[in-house]
Amino acid sequence: CPADQGRSVDNTTYNLYQWVGNSYMFNCGQIPISPVSQGLDGTVFGRLTDPAQTVVFACGIMMFPDDVKGWHRKKPAGNIMFADYHVAFYSAMTVSNLVW
Repeated sequence: CPADQGRSVDNTTYNLYQWVGNSYMFNCGQIPISPVSQGLDGTVFGRLTDPAQTVVFACGIMMFPDDVKGWHRKKPAGNIMFADYHVAFYSAMTVSNLVW
């Protein structure tokens, strides 16, 4: 994606699309927003307590709200797909209250 600026934290000369083929991440492990969470790795979806707030996929910049690159926008923001199958747009500064 030509608009993909990459993430400053990766400290590379290539963007994330060139590295992994897309700009999204699957919620499967520890992330800075919730360092004690293991994400959805090993989770049975039927046991989720709040699927409407549980992140499944998110724009990869969402984990780094202070990043100086906005990736596809001037400030870190992007789409999130939740376990109940809805998608919503968030700024990275507003996602800490979601279930990661």
